Amino acid sequence: MKKILLSIILLFSINTYAQITLEHVHVIATGRLYTEATDNASHKHAASGASKMWDYSNLKASSKDSIRFGMPFWYKGHTYFPQSNYALISSNDTSVVQFAELTNSAFYSHGYYSSSDTSETIFRLKSKLFAFPSTYNSSFNESLIYPGLSIGLGFDPDSTGPIPKIDSMQISTGFDRKATMDGWGTLKTPLGSFNSLKQTTLQVARQIVFVKTNGAWINASPAILNLFGITLPAPDSSYSVEFMTNSGGIGVPLMSYSYLPKDTSITDITWLYAMPRKSSLLSVLDETANVYPNPANDFIKIQSETAVSFDLYNQFGALILSDKIQNDTPVNIENLSSGVYFIQLKNTNQELVHAQKLLIN
Repeated sequence: MKKILLSIILLFSINTYAQITLEHVHVIATGRLYTEATDNASHKHAASGASKMWDYSNLKASSKDSIRFGMPFWYKGHTYFPQSNYALISSNDTSVVQFAELTNSAFYSHGYYSSSDTSETIFRLKSKLFAFPSTYNSSFNESLIYPGLSIGLGFDPDSTGPIPKIDSMQISTGFDRKATMDGWGTLKTPLGSFNSLKQTTLQVARQIVFVKTNGAWINASPAILNLFGITLPAPDSSYSVEFMTNSGGIGVPLMSYSYLPKDTSITDITWLYAMPRKSSLLSVLDETANVYPNPANDFIKIQSETAVSFDLYNQFGALILSDKIQNDTPVNIENLSSGVYFIQLKNTNQELVHAQKLLIN
């Protein structure tokens, strides 16, 4: 009897330890780099439920990528995402910067910015990735609309009939999302074993037709859809699965994958290949610019063919110093406290052309 009772107590202790809670402090900090790998082979779905053992220790690295977390103002395009306080950039495509926002209650994606020598792309759609605190069976729902292009029309289809005058039409995409922490247990990957929460998100995408009449946008009625011969496609469903832990200073998904309802197995599993580590800022802009000496003591000098001004921020994002640039003319910093700073160089249009970390002794 004593042995049985001891076993029950031990089992209860193990389960209590494995059942974790995810808070906002468990999201990765800025100035960190993590390496992820993707396994393209076929694997079984991870089961939902309590006290699970998910063994993916045989995952392979079909490909790898390094992701850097930084402050939004480090990167070009941050002005389009004023609410963001995180930026993510992939070493596989440094032309794309993803912007995010962390609050005490949720972690949001705000979209991405991409630029080239001749164009720029801005995608803005605020969506919730995780809610805090998260524990087993917690969930959240959200409905999002990504607006499409508006087409000016300006006519009354049936004169004095029931259909009003239509000024414009817009075909948008709606997303209905339900995320549930539907599992907890131990996740095994080639990196090790971790107490984890499993979040499954169902996303249903659908097309929505809006028309503007009398100055207001409204859902197009079946009569209007028939008038224009529009047949909306059936909603498209997909799932995404993420495993998170609250230990080890990891703060990013240990493993994630997506699948369609008809899929009996999963491919393209992304998993954490190495523990996150501190990393200097990755400059994705003008590599010919130079700010020196670095580390600095009493002064810095700035060289750039395209920049005309600079902004100096402390590690918390507060603007400390701003001035025009005169190449190789010393900038006095002797009154600044020792620590880590970030400097941005801007051109005549106040566009960011260079950013880097600066250490002041």
